[in-house]
Amino acid sequence: MQNIRTKRQILEIKAFTLVESLLTLFVVSFVTLLFYSGVGEGFHQAQEQLFFQDFEALYRESQDRALHSHQEVVLQINETSITNGRQTSIYPQGVRPAQSYRIVFAPGTGGNSSLQKVVFQSRNGFVEYQLYIGSGRYQKKNR
Repeated sequence: MQNIRTKRQILEIKAFTLVESLLTLFVVSFVTLLFYSGVGEGFHQAQEQLFFQDFEALYRESQDRALHSHQEVVLQINETSITNGRQTSIYPQGVRPAQSYRIVFAPGTGGNSSLQKVVFQSRNGFVEYQLYIGSGRYQKKNR
């Protein structure tokens, strides 16, 4: 008889811990889902910022390559990627160019021969790069 009571008490304790575990799992899942949207948005913004830094580095590298190799370097910006023939950068989710662009860097000087505006559409609006003739400098604007 004593043995039956002991087993019954053990079963009650196991059942209580199971209910407690399920409740804890539910609360943790709810909190995780609640904060996921904020973390996910922050992750996408970080990806966009890294992409734009990568684009700027690719632009400067194309310029330097034209200057030092004394050969024409073309920076192609199309719907799928950005490339200068040696390096390629892929767009993150949510970033696309407004149109295709072709920027030519002159051999020996490294300057581009156009006063071109490169526009990317992102989740937060538009990002414009106004390129300056000859100097290879640019101005970045967020709209």
